[in-house]
Amino acid sequence: MATSIASTNFDYSSLNPTAATSNTSTGNSSAEIQNRFLTLLTTQLRAQDPMNPMDNSQMTSQMAQISTVSGLESVNAAVKSMTESQAASQSLLATMLIGRQVLSPNDKLTLTDGKAVGTIEFAKPASQVVVTVTNSSGAVVDSFEMGPQKQGQFVFSWDGKGADGVTQANGDYRFKVEATADGTAVDATMMAPTKVTSVAWEKGVPMFVVSTGERLPVSKISQIL
Repeated sequence: MATSIASTNFDYSSLNPTAATSNTSTGNSSAEIQNRFLTLLTTQLRAQDPMNPMDNSQMTSQMAQISTVSGLESVNAAVKSMTESQAASQSLLATMLIGRQVLSPNDKLTLTDGKAVGTIEFAKPASQVVVTVTNSSGAVVDSFEMGPQKQGQFVFSWDGKGADGVTQANGDYRFKVEATADGTAVDATMMAPTKVTSVAWEKGVPMFVVSTGERLPVSKISQIL
């Protein structure tokens, strides 16, 4: 009977793509794996029964295995190179935003000379929208209705006057939005422009550090101003 590869003590895990990746980290290169395979194959050929030698299909199958491992190792190297190149490009683009204003989720409303601008993003159309402005102490300064709004972003302006008609001092305020559609609450995200002061990396992903001290992933940035 022809000697099969399963009858030896050869570790099949060395021909497994996952194991091959692990072997690479411990110093076993593709060439070393091929040498082991050829040694095994030579041993098989020497030990086979001359009256019943290994058929061509078995040999072809075993040769195909080592070729597959070598090919996968080349693919893994190419993918790794592409990933590193993409990360480098992403890092370069991220640093280009330093010093720029970006629009991101934020409830801050900055009043300057009687004018403050805020942005609200509605998940779906709203039939009624109420905006409430509070000061640094949390006290309500003003509250006003904006009427029906469509789905998407809406920019509003506050004149800086309180409910009593007195113009408030310049500075930072907060705003809250309550939106409904036929009595059902509508998701409304408050947004405001902030300045990107630096870029940090967390697990290889760029995080934009804004003037408020928050770290924002690129998915949280709605617009570059």
